[in-house]
Amino acid sequence: MIKKIIRKISFIALLYLIFFIASTVVYPKIEINKIVAASDKNLNLENYYSDALGPDEATVIAGTTDGLSARVELIENAKSSIDLAYYIIDNDTSGDIFLGKLLEAAERGVKIRIIVNGASTKWTNNDRYRTVALVSNENIDLKLYGNHNLLTPWHLNNVLHEKIMIVDNEYFMSSGRNVSDRFILNDQHRMLTYDLDILTHLTNVENITDSVISQANSHFDELWNSSYSRLTVDIDKISPEQKSSSKDELYSKYISAWNVYGSSLNPNIIESLNFYPTNRVSLVTNPTDNIVKTPSCWNTMTSFMNFSDNIAILQTPYPAITKEMKSFMDIEHLQSINYEVQTNSVAASPNIPAFSNYLNKKNAQLDYSNIYEYQGPGSIHAKALIIDDDISMLGSCNADSRSAFLSSENMVIVNGAEFNIHMNEVLEVFRNSSLKAVGKYEYEASKTVSEEQIPILKNLIFKIASIITMPFDHLI
Repeated sequence: MIKKIIRKISFIALLYLIFFIASTVVYPKIEINKIVAASDKNLNLENYYSDALGPDEATVIAGTTDGLSARVELIENAKSSIDLAYYIIDNDTSGDIFLGKLLEAAERGVKIRIIVNGASTKWTNNDRYRTVALVSNENIDLKLYGNHNLLTPWHLNNVLHEKIMIVDNEYFMSSGRNVSDRFILNDQHRMLTYDLDILTHLTNVENITDSVISQANSHFDELWNSSYSRLTVDIDKISPEQKSSSKDELYSKYISAWNVYGSSLNPNIIESLNFYPTNRVSLVTNPTDNIVKTPSCWNTMTSFMNFSDNIAILQTPYPAITKEMKSFMDIEHLQSINYEVQTNSVAASPNIPAFSNYLNKKNAQLDYSNIYEYQGPGSIHAKALIIDDDISMLGSCNADSRSAFLSSENMVIVNGAEFNIHMNEVLEVFRNSSLKAVGKYEYEASKTVSEEQIPILKNLIFKIASIITMPFDHLI
């Protein structure tokens, strides 16, 4: 009897495994191939340019603590509204400060909408107080993106990977930077992750229709109203005692974190930043209505590369460019220009699956790319692209298949010569701590940069992972 039950359970488990693999691995591959075959590989880019100055000015925030300082000041100075969508708002010190500041803003009357990726922002069990404390305030609406359960495993591939913030219809920030200590707290006890924020400022509110703010608002509303976005808790079922205790706990953690780190932040960082005039700032986003998506961000990025005159500089944590992604690239053209890729080294990268996937493709990319690998300290996490002397892009889209075809992503496109110079200066800092790759593990000799040694165990893990990830490269 027991053996029969075990056999039935094993059979059901096998059927479910087949169902799981078919829906999460095989189906996306089929759909990606269909989308690639139907896609226009070279887009018309005229609408991203303008001959006259536009209403937006823009800057890049590179420092880790500067990233937290800017977010805090934007929240503190907000007068009417804050909309934000984040892949991760972590259960750590920076998360405590960030949420505490948001709750303070709501208490003074600012209307706030928050949408976070449900699978990566785990506000459940012991951390449920965060959700309860936020939604208990009438000025805060909170949604989770993603609908994950055993009956619909394919939803695991549908991820909100964006990091955007809109304040008072005046400031717009997009980034690859999560609200997490390793991204925005300059603590010497942590391995830092270096990322970049783009912050735009609308100089004339009467011209909002010509501003990237208008596009950002439309995109946020798409995310907010998506069938994949859902409310977190039924606040009417939460007792007054639980609401009060949750708010007290959130404020207690916020005050404790602020007492330690608040003095290290720059309270006037926005005023100290150099904002650069732009001709046009645009927002490109992946569609929000499908699990497998048309690669709007990647297609736009590669179209700019394909039409570049002399220079294309891509910064990404790992250029894990699959065959399907490569079909959007004009390889002969990239070989004829200075096409540079800035990424991590094995020693610097903390991402085993994605970076090992890149290692599988590295030798092929060396045929048409000048690859510079960052040697540390910390690691690169930014997603940036520079085209010639007048186009710059920053956002959340990695050079991998997941960002191209599966995740909700965005890239901000800036047409402006002064901002382009600014971006080049920012990326030059990382290039100066990088070595030019000439093989899978070999570098061109340098007098100024030393090769970071790879721990034996880490090197072994990456080599094993390179083999394991091969059948799943379209998901990584």
